[in-house]
Order: sequence, then structure tokens, then C-alpha cells
Amino acid sequence: MDYFIYFLPEEYIKQILLVETNKHVGEEISWGKFLVYIGLWLLLATMSAGCDQRSYWENSPISPWRGAPYRFNEYMSLSRFESITSSLTFTDIIAPSYTDKFHEVRQMIIEWKNHMMLKFIPSWVSCLDESMSP
Repeated sequence: MDYFIYFLPEEYIKQILLVETNKHVGEEISWGKFLVYIGLWLLLATMSAGCDQRSYWENSPISPWRGAPYRFNEYMSLSRFESITSSLTFTDIIAPSYTDKFHEVRQMIIEWKNHMMLKFIPSWVSCLDESMSP
């Protein structure tokens, strides 16, 4: 977990993303609950179980023939997960007067790049696969 958090731009998430998202979500999101939310998204992104996202919150027993292979109810309710997803706000900068299709995520991209310059030092053992990014 420490290694995972090391690569997250924690100050940006705590001071911008969570502050702005908490303005729109019902119950305030803490740092710990946000890490749970990210963890659930990462698991969803790596699973291709052939079912829809809501299947991970079903109350039926897990079956090898139907539905999702995991149940997330003990970590976060579906309504809470959807509430956070619909409320995510990545910037505190007012939109420019011109059309900027990336305005909502531009600040996050800049913060991520700046953070990676400080935390990630490529060396002879670094190997990136081109399939990691479309």
C-alpha cells in the first residue's frame, strides 16, 4: 500500500480533488474511503467477467456460471460508489471563456506529470510495454 500511495499525487488529491468532489457528493469522502474507491475501480478495470458493473454489488451468492466473481458490498455500497463517480471533480480552476475539451482534467494531468518527475526515476531496469497506453 505504501508503494501504491508513493506514486499518487497525494497533496493534489487531498487539497483539490477531494475538496472539490466533496462539494457535490452527499456524505464527505475521507482519504481512506477514496483509496477504497480507487481500489474498487482498479479491480473493475482489470476484470473481464462478462457482466455489468452493478453485478459486483449483487446480493446473490457468487457463481462460476453467472454474475461477477466478487462482491463489493462489504467495502462500499453501490449507491455510494455511483455517487462518488458522478461527483468527481478534478479541478478548482474556473473554465476559460474559450472551448477547452480537457479543462476538467488538465490540472490533474499537470499535477500527475509534476509528481512523476519527482517520484519516478527511469533506469536500465525500467520497462514499459506499449500496450499499457492506447
